[in-house]
Amino acid sequence: MYAYNFKREWCLKKNLILGHINILIQKLFNNQQPKAKNKQMQQDTKKNKKREDLWREILYSSDTENIKKLLDILRENGNTQILPDIIKLYKGYKGTELGKFIYNFLSDLKSKDAPQIFVSFIKDNEYRNIREDLVTLCWQTGLDFSDFLDDFIDLFINSELKTAFDAFTVIEYFENTTPQDAEKAIEKLQLNIDKISADKKELLVELVQLLRAMH
Repeated sequence: MYAYNFKREWCLKKNLILGHINILIQKLFNNQQPKAKNKQMQQDTKKNKKREDLWREILYSSDTENIKKLLDILRENGNTQILPDIIKLYKGYKGTELGKFIYNFLSDLKSKDAPQIFVSFIKDNEYRNIREDLVTLCWQTGLDFSDFLDDFIDLFINSELKTAFDAFTVIEYFENTTPQDAEKAIEKLQLNIDKISADKKELLVELVQLLRAMH
């Protein structure tokens, strides 16, 4: 009986020790995983930054052929990290062959990050000489700019007919406008009706009807 109890007690202690060791190993493994992930993330970040720096170097190199090749690569992989740089480049090359190439690249964008970048440049007076092009590009991309209804209402109110029409067209593509936002937009148009030129009055009626249909 004594031998049996001793053997049983030893087996219990052995299992307890092994269980404790397994827990320690698992904790060690779990602690190493975040470190490994963080290290990998840091390496990926450095790699991406190095790649983007190289892309910017090409963009500002004045080497037309290499710029076109880069844009073709970016068109394929959908990367928008240097989109602000590309829009800045378009400003400098507008009206040239390369400018047309950049414009076509921008019109093909499908990234969900693009709308915010486009709108930020549209609102920036430093880029007012390409504002009309940027607004046109907004609807040509077919992207959803619903989050920026108020900005396009401002454009409609304050811009000439061509840009106002493009702003109207962008709003037509909206997919997620809430009834509340649509109502606020109508109120804003009513409050600023005196600022809206006569050549836009007919378009204004259509815009109000469009917004009411979003209710």
